[in-house]
Amino acid sequence: MKKSIYKYDYAFRVDIGKIRINNEDRANILVNKHNDVLMLVADGMGGHNKGEYASKLTIDSISEAFKKHTNGFFTILSAKLWLQSAASEANKIVYDTAEKSIECKGMGTTLVAILIHKKNIIVLNVGDSRAYIYQDDKLKHLSEDQSYVEYLKRSGQISEKEAEKRDDKNVLLNPQINFKLIQK
Repeated sequence: MKKSIYKYDYAFRVDIGKIRINNEDRANILVNKHNDVLMLVADGMGGHNKGEYASKLTIDSISEAFKKHTNGFFTILSAKLWLQSAASEANKIVYDTAEKSIECKGMGTTLVAILIHKKNIIVLNVGDSRAYIYQDDKLKHLSEDQSYVEYLKRSGQISEKEAEKRDDKNVLLNPQINFKLIQK
C-alpha cells in the first residue's frame, strides 16, 4: 500500500480469473518526490501469445519512465503529454518484441493509467480495461471500453441487456489512447 499527500490510500490486486492458467494482469502504483501518483493496470490479451509478457513489458516500461522523470510536471498539459508518450513508448516496445519473436507474435495488452497531479486526475485507457472512481458513496465509470460491443451500445444498435449476452464482447476495435481529465 502506498501513501501520498492526497490523504488517500492506493492499493491494487490482480486475479487470474476463472478461465486462464496463468495471470496476465500486471499493476503498479508509484508516488514520486513531487507527490504525483501514477497507478497502472495492464491486462494481457487472453487467447493470444504471451499476454502476460505484454502486460509486464507495458507496466515495467511506464514505471521506469516515471522513475526517470525526476523534474516533475509543471502543468497538467505536460503531465498528459508525458503519460501519452510513456504509453506510446510501451506500445512500441511490445510491438517490436512481438515482431522479433515467433513465440511473442500477436501479443498485446490493455492499459489503464491514472496520473494524479496537483488535485487533477488524468485517466488514460487503451482497450477494455476500466477505470473507476469511488466518490460520494458511488462507483463511477471513468474510462470508455474500446470494444465492438461497447461501440454497438454507444451507437444505439444494441441494449445493455443484449450486450451482456454477446460472445464477441471482448473483441477490441483498433484501440487508441483515450484521455479524461478530472479537475478538483
